[in-house]
Amino acid sequence: MRSRLLVIGAGELGTACALSLLANMRGRDARAGDVVTMCARDREYLQELEHGSKTFRLFGNNIRVPSQMCFQALGKEMAEEAFHCEASLLCVPVSCFAEGNGDTPREKASAGVCDCLGRHADAPIFVFGRGFSRDGLTPVEELNRVIRPRPSKLVVVSGPLFAKEWAAASVQENTTSKSSSHAASSNSGVSIAFAMADATDAETLQAVKDISQRLWCRESVTWLKEPKSFRPSFTC
Repeated sequence: MRSRLLVIGAGELGTACALSLLANMRGRDARAGDVVTMCARDREYLQELEHGSKTFRLFGNNIRVPSQMCFQALGKEMAEEAFHCEASLLCVPVSCFAEGNGDTPREKASAGVCDCLGRHADAPIFVFGRGFSRDGLTPVEELNRVIRPRPSKLVVVSGPLFAKEWAAASVQENTTSKSSSHAASSNSGVSIAFAMADATDAETLQAVKDISQRLWCRESVTWLKEPKSFRPSFTC
């Protein structure tokens, strides 16, 4: 069965996150069939990335789309082939999923994000999103309010501060690395901190920690242990 990593968001942060996942795959023995899928609401942009120029144009220079990446428009059913979602990575601001399920393009896009996350609520959701909803809720609080079934493995992510630098480090690895041993020994210079709710059981916490260490073996990964570390990462 194919294993997917779902990156939700095609902006700078989503692009950098997807590129980092692919760069890290060079530093480990990726399982056969693993793919990184970028999910976003702009179907025309995704079509351009997949079938047109096949080039990202977000950081002032052209970045070619890696061959291992695929794309999926939000609100459209995933391909019928069976796949296992290993993790979802939410790389959109809280405003993208705080609206209702109405008929406007914005509300339809919000519903698409919620539907995508809800269908894979049993997999870890790494929340890179920032900001507050109009009701003053953080991304995690908003997710717990709108996603059904309620996700049980929400992970707060703090960092990296600059998506451009993260993307540049990942692109360099993707284009210059000649062997998995080189990638395994390299470090992107990017630091990422993670936290889960204090009530998370030890087995679940360790399982998600293992996933984070495997997905970002080139980054400096820190897990925050202080009580209530789960919320403050979203106060900026």
